[in-house]
Amino acid sequence: MESKLKGEQPEQAAVQQDYIQIRQLVHHFNDQVTFNDLTKTAVTTLILSSDILSTTRSSLQRKSASYQRFILLHYVAEGIYSELLELNAKGHRPLPPIVLEMMDYLTSSMIEGVSPDEAWRKRIDVPEKFDGLVQLIYKIDEVLHMPDDQVKRQAQVKSPQYLARLRYNLTPESMNFIATMRYSLIVGCAIVIALTFDFERAYWIPLSAHTVLIGGTTIASIERAGGRWIGTLIGIVIAIGLLLFEPNLITVVLVMCICSALTEMLIGANYALAMIAITVQVILLGGLAQGHLTMMIALPRFLDTTVGILIAVIGVLLIGQRLASKRLPEMMGNVVRIESQMFHYLFSDNGYPVERTVHRDSLRLKLQLDNMETMYRHAYGEWSSNRKRTQYYYPAMFLLQQIHFKLLQCLQYPPKDLLNAETMGSYLLVFENIAKHLEYGIVQQEMTTLPDLNHYAQIRRALMQLQEIALYDKGDQRNPHLLEH
Repeated sequence: MESKLKGEQPEQAAVQQDYIQIRQLVHHFNDQVTFNDLTKTAVTTLILSSDILSTTRSSLQRKSASYQRFILLHYVAEGIYSELLELNAKGHRPLPPIVLEMMDYLTSSMIEGVSPDEAWRKRIDVPEKFDGLVQLIYKIDEVLHMPDDQVKRQAQVKSPQYLARLRYNLTPESMNFIATMRYSLIVGCAIVIALTFDFERAYWIPLSAHTVLIGGTTIASIERAGGRWIGTLIGIVIAIGLLLFEPNLITVVLVMCICSALTEMLIGANYALAMIAITVQVILLGGLAQGHLTMMIALPRFLDTTVGILIAVIGVLLIGQRLASKRLPEMMGNVVRIESQMFHYLFSDNGYPVERTVHRDSLRLKLQLDNMETMYRHAYGEWSSNRKRTQYYYPAMFLLQQIHFKLLQCLQYPPKDLLNAETMGSYLLVFENIAKHLEYGIVQQEMTTLPDLNHYAQIRRALMQLQEIALYDKGDQRNPHLLEH
């Protein structure tokens, strides 16, 4: 609906966001602190764009030249991001001003919607270390003006693999599956209690439980429970005050209209305030449906809402209250090991057939990363877990995302410089040490210095950083050198 109203495709908006992020990275590349902060949002934006482009709406649209051009532009954006990470990892600064000017000129048609009057003709004379970045920026203009038949030959349209995603999210390993089972159990208990004790408005009990549980995390659910109960109580007081004046039908309808408008205005900003308007509206509507407006219709609303809220709060506090925080280290260890496996057959000189497993392995890693992020969000929102301990996992998660991004680049363009057995052994050892560090808190006494990785320095840099990641300790202090390298 939004794309119809705005007249733009979601794929177009996704690619536009890619280049907004990439332009910001180029402009702030010379400021390493700002650049490092921007990379955190950039990698998320690029991964989200990949999801949008891989789940487009119809097979007919996926065959169109415009869609496939978006695919190529997205690949170029990923390439520029990857090259910027490489330059950052090698400390190649400052970026020549002509590169910033060129980036603005060639991306103006996508970001501002204003096409340049003529092609870029300025001479680019930069040090050799920036040649790769310049060629990728030139690629933007090439893709934008490429004939449709050439676009279709170069674009690789991937299947979204819905069935594989669904199968994974129907296993106990998935945090989404665990959250769904907990939701079903709590709402099921609310339905049984509502029907067993024959409440007058029995449906309000499971409905109240549902609205509390959609908060997602334990803390968010408890906050919604408090907001719903307080808003309901105030709304009942207002409704009773209104009914004391014995309003006529027109007044009641007018108040309901006002409450409906207030609900739409407040529901996104403050749930408790919205509940005040919702409660007044529901009580008046219930009275009109029964044919008589009395103060007694407010009592079932308060009682049933309170019971539903209590069931939901007790449920989230008792069922799996620390499950996510306990499983998060294990899940992060799994992600490291999957990345280790992908690194092995991508960079090993044994010559493994990458093309046979590229889609399966990239999807497997993507699902594990999504599950890790979901588990982190649930763990951070748990009532009784140590949130400081959970916070200390975030830098490691970001670095694992960076490695994931670089490995995806390797799957699309397999590396030419392969590693011998000794060098590969050093990298695999570091991967496993990191997995055990995250999973069990086992810290290596000495950090392993990894050999250089030509053209993929960001992977080496991330692994060196992960070896020094400081997890939670008794002093409750965050290591100031957490991302020193």
